[in-house]
Amino acid sequence: MASFLYFVPEQGAVSPAILERYGLSDRLAGAAVTSRACRGPDGVEGLVIGLAGAAMPGWYPDRQRWVAVDQYHLGVWLDDPPTARDLARPTMSAGHAVILRDEQRYIVPCVRLAIGFTGLSEVYRFDESGQIAATIEDRHRALWDRACRLFGEMAQAIGLPTEDPVEPLSRGERFESAVEALAINYRVGPAEIAARELVDTATIQKILEAAIDLPTFVAVGQALEPGKKKSSPVSG
Repeated sequence: MASFLYFVPEQGAVSPAILERYGLSDRLAGAAVTSRACRGPDGVEGLVIGLAGAAMPGWYPDRQRWVAVDQYHLGVWLDDPPTARDLARPTMSAGHAVILRDEQRYIVPCVRLAIGFTGLSEVYRFDESGQIAATIEDRHRALWDRACRLFGEMAQAIGLPTEDPVEPLSRGERFESAVEALAINYRVGPAEIAARELVDTATIQKILEAAIDLPTFVAVGQALEPGKKKSSPVSG
């Protein structure tokens, strides 16, 4: 097993408060982690944190690659980078497989299903009309909205009717959406994706297509096509 490494200028044992302070909760909260006190970048004393079960964390710059990210440093072993299996969360949302630039197979959850609903878990609560309804979790709301825009954008591109003109996603929104979709099933964020160079523009396109369930949409269309031909009237 392999893990990303996180160096933070803190003393003592790693704690949920430390993870929260450095914005690492979404990647490491709920996971078994281990840490080691050592001297890190610029001679600063601190902690190197990693997933338990991986190589003992530490600061070995000749065997690791490190990049500065906000208030912490992100590291990866040169000869043992984390794989999709290493980074997978205990509970995975169903979706489509996409091969990233590390040639690993990642499951991208269906944020928006071809039938219009979401493939993500929903919360039952009171809606704006006072009725109890299944609704998108707040943490996924922005991603859901962008997925709906993306579906409308692709629908317009192939000539399907849409209710209103759709504003295309910017390059930044496309990258952000791809990272957020991957982060549902894997312990990654923008820094981890960039440090491992896991995506390029072509890969992002595949991730976004999977997130809006395009493979199912295409498969259904292909399955219906022969039926259309058979139902055509026969002349004579």
